[in-house]
Amino acid sequence: MRRTGTLDHYLTTPQAWLKQELDRHGDLHPLLQERFLDGDPQRLQKAKKMIDAEYNSWATQMRWR
Repeated sequence: MRRTGTLDHYLTTPQAWLKQELDRHGDLHPLLQERFLDGDPQRLQKAKKMIDAEYNSWATQMRWR
């Protein structure tokens, strides 16, 4: 699993890609258009932030093991 970012700001490469795509397409992103998470951009952002935070925490801890 590749990661991007620096200490305490880790993202997987797919997470970084999704952020870039959401920034570019906004509410018109194909995931939302296909009704992923009911097509709700706020739910998608909330889920993404939660996953990003969990991965960042895990990756930061693993660095010190």
